[in-house]
Amino acid sequence: MITQKQFKEHYQSLYKNKAIYVWGANCETINKNLTDRLYKAFGSSTYNRTYYDNKLKEGQGKIGADCSGSIYPLSKKDDTAKGYYRACNEKGSINNIPKNVACLVFNASFTHVGAYMGDGTTIEMMSSTNNCVKQNFQKSRWAYYGIPTWLEVKESIASSVEQYSASTNTHTEVIKNI
Repeated sequence: MITQKQFKEHYQSLYKNKAIYVWGANCETINKNLTDRLYKAFGSSTYNRTYYDNKLKEGQGKIGADCSGSIYPLSKKDDTAKGYYRACNEKGSINNIPKNVACLVFNASFTHVGAYMGDGTTIEMMSSTNNCVKQNFQKSRWAYYGIPTWLEVKESIASSVEQYSASTNTHTEVIKNI
């Protein structure tokens, strides 16, 4: 089980270390062997030899991942955005996203996935041009949220209670509002 803290630390690390968007990569160190393997597996008119050569030049030694590949170290499963959504035990419209829980967010066609950090921001492997991006949560960019079976949410609830009780300094109010 991945805790809320581990989930957030993983995505914050990708952002802090300037991870590079590389089609087909699963949070792997960018090197010649990786780009050769990915070209062999995914080479196309869009993701051609030049694309992978340029990604090697741009990010050698850094972590490379595409949007769903950024989830691999947490889930231990190589899947698509749509596959990750299907595997969520709690999911729904972005209008119902739990505001203080870190979780996955998906676009309307389930072709892109990012991480909602539970604090009003998202971190995502945005694109080959933009790489890893952190920004304020934009409801218009996302259509659905999901909490995967491997992501624990109890910790965030406890954390909210602790924050609330610290700010009001009354445990009775916390218990009444739970």
